[in-house]
Amino acid sequence: MTGAAPLATGSRPAPKGPDDVYVDAAPPPKSAYNFYVALSGENVDGYALLDEARGQYMPISFAVKLSPKGAVERLEIMVYREQYGSEVKSDRFCRQFAGKTLADPLLLGDDVLIVSGASVSSRALTDGVRRSLILFDELFHPPSP
Repeated sequence: MTGAAPLATGSRPAPKGPDDVYVDAAPPPKSAYNFYVALSGENVDGYALLDEARGQYMPISFAVKLSPKGAVERLEIMVYREQYGSEVKSDRFCRQFAGKTLADPLLLGDDVLIVSGASVSSRALTDGVRRSLILFDELFHPPSP
């Protein structure tokens, strides 16, 4: 990889107080997402999206690396803020997303294993990977006429 450039930028406000803690798996709306493109000369080597998912109480910061065709190559948990459930940071949990595409169902308990004691975080990260795949498909693979 010789370079990476953001394609879109944006941010959302941080929680303002104890009443604003995250309590469900759905992320708040964002006005923009940052995709990074890895290039070797003119060739696209892959894409990465940095995002957040809601844990039970706190956000989980993660990155998804995608192939040029839109398959997950890697899930990396950047910051895990919850008091419990940090097992979702394990290679065993993250590796199960490798090779997944938008065509895969990404169903918790079916093709994605739930980490015992971290079911909310497991769901949040699964939803985050699915969101990454949908955004990639919408932004980089527009429908053919």
